[in-house]
Amino acid sequence: MARNYASIGMAAALLVPSLVPASSEAPSEPAKSQTPAAQTDDAAGAEKLAECLRRIRDAKDPADALSAYARACSLAPDDPAVRDAHMRRMLQFGKPDIAVPPARVLLRLQPAHPLARAVVGYWHCKRKEWSQGLIETVLALTGMDRDPGVLNNAGQLVAWHEAQPKRKELPKRAQEILSEKRSRLMGKPKFAEAHRKVKAFFDKQAEIAKDFDDKIAKTEGELQEMRKELRQIDSRIASLKDKVRDHKREMYRLKRSLPDRRDRRDRRDREEDRRRRWDRWEEQRTWDRIHEQERAIDRLEAAIRKEFLDGAPKLKAYRAKQGALRKLNQDKVKAMGGLERVFRWDPPGVDGVVTVVSDAPLAGSSKTAPPSVDRKPGEEGEAQRLLKLVKTYRASGMRGKALTLLQKLVAAYPASAAGKEAMQIIQDMADE
Repeated sequence: MARNYASIGMAAALLVPSLVPASSEAPSEPAKSQTPAAQTDDAAGAEKLAECLRRIRDAKDPADALSAYARACSLAPDDPAVRDAHMRRMLQFGKPDIAVPPARVLLRLQPAHPLARAVVGYWHCKRKEWSQGLIETVLALTGMDRDPGVLNNAGQLVAWHEAQPKRKELPKRAQEILSEKRSRLMGKPKFAEAHRKVKAFFDKQAEIAKDFDDKIAKTEGELQEMRKELRQIDSRIASLKDKVRDHKREMYRLKRSLPDRRDRRDRRDREEDRRRRWDRWEEQRTWDRIHEQERAIDRLEAAIRKEFLDGAPKLKAYRAKQGALRKLNQDKVKAMGGLERVFRWDPPGVDGVVTVVSDAPLAGSSKTAPPSVDRKPGEEGEAQRLLKLVKTYRASGMRGKALTLLQKLVAAYPASAAGKEAMQIIQDMADE
């Protein structure tokens, strides 16, 4: 039977004056009693909230539960009973992802809530945030150390944490819980099997890593020797090129020292020609030196070509060895992967019963929801039109109208893209 927290709180508030003993002194001012109209409004609100809670717990599908949840959140935004009821119902439907937002709000209202901790821990694990998932799951063990889903997740996470070379230190409370319950947890089949499976995976990974590390170290040593030899070749080529550059510089200097014959042909004055007469013997000697520089350049360039020809096979072998090293590293990454395939995250159960995660539509069993295979051609356009109108209402601050239209949209077009987006908007509005 659904518990009516709001009505219980109101009744307690009304009974408080009669339970307090009368004081010996007369009160300075008479207490103001609640008006009948206010009492009526509170009673009506409590009845509406109780009806929403009943609808959440008795919902036939997630869409009905979400609709009632949104209404209940508008009536009592900070009532833990609303968040708890919706979270549990979504877990029973096999929709743990939809149970995460109310669980997070519930942890803000009741930080010690074990089921909410377990849901948030499961959510972190699905997002590969295993450090945070370990903390939340260990904290959930305080009240859910018999839940099969929590035990499975905790066993995997503890084995993963123990296998890390650089472990992140857990919060003090999580360390206390883990050290206190570790021996008892290993006696539980679910925890022990999950821990053994992940530990065996990491043990095998260590053997594979050692084998690959040996091969990689050997290949890197060979590459280092080849790299040293290629650097020597490169150094010799650079030295030869420097010598070629020096010979060319000397050759150009010698050529610039020769006389300009064009000036001598253009001049007619014989006296000027005798004055600038060039020593033919010195000119011939200069040309001999120029030819000597050219021959030296040819010899050096031939030596450079020989070095390139001798180094080409070595460079090819070096690049092939580099490719082999890259492939070894890639193979190691592939072999060391697969942890996600070993992990199997189970959502926490409700009253010890774990519901398998369902991919069914949110309104799969709703009487008002038309089957997705029978959608009419114009339905998607109509759903998008309603969704656009909803966004206009929200932008204008008309929350009530937007929520009513969203509920109609989800009920009429649950399988459409607009219907799925409307369902997410309802969830966001409920958690605002």
